[in-house]
Amino acid sequence: MAETDSIKKFAVELLDLEFDELLHRFAPITQDALHQVGAALCAAVENPDSNAHDTLMLVAASSLREGSPLPEEIAHYAADVLEGKRSRLSKRGRSSDDTYLRDYRLNTCAREVSAQFGLQLYTNNELATRDTAATITSEASADAKHVRAVSTDVVINAIRRFS
Repeated sequence: MAETDSIKKFAVELLDLEFDELLHRFAPITQDALHQVGAALCAAVENPDSNAHDTLMLVAASSLREGSPLPEEIAHYAADVLEGKRSRLSKRGRSSDDTYLRDYRLNTCAREVSAQFGLQLYTNNELATRDTAATITSEASADAKHVRAVSTDVVINAIRRFS
C-alpha cells in the first residue's frame, strides 16, 4: 500500500507538470519518431481534418522560411491551398483538440510510471486486481491540477491513441 501511494504521488507530480516541461522531460525525439510523424503528415494530405490541415500548413510555412525541402505530398497540398483549390475544413461539434492534450498527458504519465516502477501498462482483464500504470494514473488524476479525474478506461484509450 505504501509503495502504491509513492507511485501515485509520482504520477500526480507528472500530471501536474506544465505541458512544455512534460515535453522537455521526455526529449530527445528519436529518428524513428520523426519518421513516424513525417509519414503521418504525408498520409494526412489525403483526407485532412482541421487539425491536420493546420499542422500541414505550419510545417510547410516553417520549411519555406528555413529553405528546407518539403516532402512532395506536403508541397502539393500547400500549393493547392495557395491556389485556392483546398481550404481548411470547419467542423461543427466537439473537436478532438478537446481531449488531445489530456490524452497526451495521461499516456505520458502512464508510460513513465510503467517504466520507472516496472508495472504492466494496462490489462484487458476487468477482473484483475493487480495495480497497473493505467489504474495508478487514473487514481492520480483525481488529485492532479491539470487533469480532471478520469477512469482507467479513459487512460487506456489515451495509451492506445498514442501507440
